[in-house]
Amino acid sequence: MTNVQRHIQYLVASTDCVIIPGWGGLIACSTPARVDGGRFLPPSRTVVFNPALTHDDGILASSLCRREGISYDAARAEIASEVGAMHSAYDASGIVAIPRVGTFRRLSDSTMRFDADPTGVAGASYAALSPISLADLQPLAPASDSGIKIPRESIGKRMLRVAAFIAILLGLALTLSTPISVSLDRQADFAAVGSAPTHRRADMTAEPAIPATVKLIIAVPDSASSVVPTAARPAPEPKPEPDYYLIIGSLDSRAQAERWMARHSDTAIGIVERHGRYRVYAATGSSIEEASQLKSDPDFARRNPEAWVYRRR
Repeated sequence: MTNVQRHIQYLVASTDCVIIPGWGGLIACSTPARVDGGRFLPPSRTVVFNPALTHDDGILASSLCRREGISYDAARAEIASEVGAMHSAYDASGIVAIPRVGTFRRLSDSTMRFDADPTGVAGASYAALSPISLADLQPLAPASDSGIKIPRESIGKRMLRVAAFIAILLGLALTLSTPISVSLDRQADFAAVGSAPTHRRADMTAEPAIPATVKLIIAVPDSASSVVPTAARPAPEPKPEPDYYLIIGSLDSRAQAERWMARHSDTAIGIVERHGRYRVYAATGSSIEEASQLKSDPDFARRNPEAWVYRRR
């Protein structure tokens, strides 16, 4: 088994679509658990082939870059060599197999047929599950056969419980409906302005004593130091994360990535984490071409000859 085939196995087991540039795409299909013909079938996962998906999406090349520590261009060259060998073998014998994935066969009408490996990596996560015959399931025994008797509550206890509940409701209704007399004579006095005397409710018929002079002290802020509140600005919407990153370093931990980034501060602009790897990138973009533009800079290419493009997913 070749190096590229090992990466195809890994991607078939961990992703939903693997495109082999110049050959076609392997698409994973999942089936949920179901009942069929008196049997309970467990969930399953298999893979189908679409020869029309030949455009390079960069996933297979990125996998080689991460695992083998090679540049993106070197990974694409290795994939092209492997696909060329697959075409040669198919033209010579009419059959090409990828271990634990499936087999490609040429039919009599010159069309290609793909047969997925039933014990391959696509459905490995469900391999331990087996169908269950519903006829073998035994119904649960009724409660009366267990010998356990549940005592019934007597009618008298039920009536006492209902009567107690009604009495509680009546008491609550009586409490809420009883008016409460509030005497104004018992209210607390209110503080008067200045040194005016306080008055109770009994003295309210007399003329209230109003002080001749009331001195008001109002603090006016200095116009030069006053602050006029401004309308709150809406928080800016977060920018969406880019789809592609130009990677110049891949480390095992964030601390290592930050130290590596400090040593290459002239080109490194950030760190992206995925699947336990911390990658330092020098550029981003919405496509592989946009993210790779910096590689055309001679000075950058001289200092980062193994820079490669990573696709976030």
